[in-house]
Amino acid sequence: MADMEFRNVWKIYDKKVNAVQDLTFGCKDREFFAILGPSGCGKTSSLRMLAGLEDISRGDILINGQRVNNLSSRERNVAMSFENYGLYPTFNIYDNIAYPLRILKLDQDTINKKVMDIARKLRLIDVLNFKPAALSSGQKQRVSIARALVRNPDVTIMDEPLSHLDAKMRSHMRSVIKRLHNSLGLTTVYVTHDQIEAMTMADKILIMNYGREQQIGTPDEVYSEPANVFVAGFIGTPQMNLFDCEIDSDGCTVKHGQVFAVTAEQYRGQIVAGQKVVLGIRPNNLNISHQPFPGSISGTVYVVEGLGETTIISIRSGDLLLKADVDGLVSDWTYDAPIHYSIDTGKMHLFDAGSGMRIKPIKGQSDT
Repeated sequence: MADMEFRNVWKIYDKKVNAVQDLTFGCKDREFFAILGPSGCGKTSSLRMLAGLEDISRGDILINGQRVNNLSSRERNVAMSFENYGLYPTFNIYDNIAYPLRILKLDQDTINKKVMDIARKLRLIDVLNFKPAALSSGQKQRVSIARALVRNPDVTIMDEPLSHLDAKMRSHMRSVIKRLHNSLGLTTVYVTHDQIEAMTMADKILIMNYGREQQIGTPDEVYSEPANVFVAGFIGTPQMNLFDCEIDSDGCTVKHGQVFAVTAEQYRGQIVAGQKVVLGIRPNNLNISHQPFPGSISGTVYVVEGLGETTIISIRSGDLLLKADVDGLVSDWTYDAPIHYSIDTGKMHLFDAGSGMRIKPIKGQSDT
C-alpha cells in the first residue's frame, strides 16, 4: 500500500472551467479517505486525475513520494471501481476478476490463487462460472471491487460504487467495503455525494464545493466543528438550522429581528456589536414543548414527519422555518398547533455572514 498526496492541483477544462482549484490534501498508508460533495463539485475530476484518466492542469500528485503526473494508470499501480461496474458481459465472473492479472502476464497458478482468495473474501465463489447478466446489482458491485483489489494496488479508488443500490444493499456493502479495507490494509480513496457513506466508512473526509476544499477532518470534526456555512448545512440529517442574525449592542446577544435573542457567552470577545452572523443549531439541539417555558420562543407546527426512532417537527416561527428532531414516534403534535422551543446555546455555532467561516468559541467547544 502507499501514501498519496495532492499538491496545489488544478483541473481546467477548455482554458476557462476551473473544475478543481488549488487542491492540497494527503491520504496516509492504509487510510480510508473520502471525497464528499454535491454534483459538480470537482470530486470525480480529482479522482480521475489520481487514476491517470485526466491530465493535471497544474500542481502535482504523488504516490509513495513519487510524482506521477506523467505516468500512465498502469504505471501508477492504482485500481478503480466504478458505479457502472465496468464488467465484460461475455466473460464469466472468474475471467472478469482474472483479467487484470492476465494483463500483467502472471502465471496461471498465481492467477488462480489470487482470484479464489479475493472471491472468498467477497463471497463470490458460488458465482464464478456465471456471466454478469445472471448476477444481482450487489453481486456485480462485489465483482467490480474484486477485480480492483485482486492485483494488490498501491491505491484503491472507488467512484460512487453504491449510488445505484437500494438502501438495504448499500448498508450491507458499506460494511463489506469497510471490512475489506481494514482486513487487507488498503489505502482507499472513495468518492461519494452520500454523507452517510462518508461518515460511516472514512477515517478522514475532504468536503468539496465548486472545485475547492471546504474542510478536511475526521467524521466527528466535520460534524461537530464545521469550518463554514456550507459544511454546516451539508453535513447532518436533517441538516443544521441556519439563521441570519446580528450581534446586539452588548456584543454578546445574538438576535434575529423580533423572533428571538439568545446570549452567546462562549463567543464574547470573538464577536462585536452590529456584526452580521449566521447562527447554526442542529435539530436535535432544539428543546420543544406544548407550553411556554422560561426563555422559550413561540411558533406553530408546520409539518410532522415520523421516522420511527425519531420525529422531525418543522416549526414556523416569524419568518423562519426550522426543524426539531425529537426521540421516538411522536403523535401529539397537530398541524398549525402552538409550539414553544428554545435553542441550546451551549451547542450552537456562529459563522461570519460575510466570509461564511466558523467563529470559534473561547469558552468550551460546541458539542453537537
